[in-house]
Amino acid sequence: MITAIHYKLIYFIALELILGAGHTSLLLGMGRYIGLALPSLLCLQLLIFYLMFGKGNSIFLLTGIIGIALLSMGLAYHNQIIFFSGSSGVAAYSYYSAYRGQYICYIWGILNTIFASYALCQLVF
Repeated sequence: MITAIHYKLIYFIALELILGAGHTSLLLGMGRYIGLALPSLLCLQLLIFYLMFGKGNSIFLLTGIIGIALLSMGLAYHNQIIFFSGSSGVAAYSYYSAYRGQYICYIWGILNTIFASYALCQLVF
């Protein structure tokens, strides 16, 4: 989170906050539906934010935002397929951002690749 704030990476700040909000709602016992609805609505808000500022024209950004929502759903429902899809989406956007010159995004790309690989191993074995 501190790295994302330092480099002013809005997507990754939102990623940490959305996952934190979903996890906190589950830890406080608010139920799975709130744990699902809260991150989903925050992802919708993030998408609207990018569209309002004219930065929502990238398919990778859309993949990344959907990835955040799927990652939150996978955590809420303990579903490895959804978790794998979400981690892959976040990793794809991270690698795209790193390719575009924000090299610090490799941190999130590598980390989410590890998460996706772990979820895939849980599915296969």
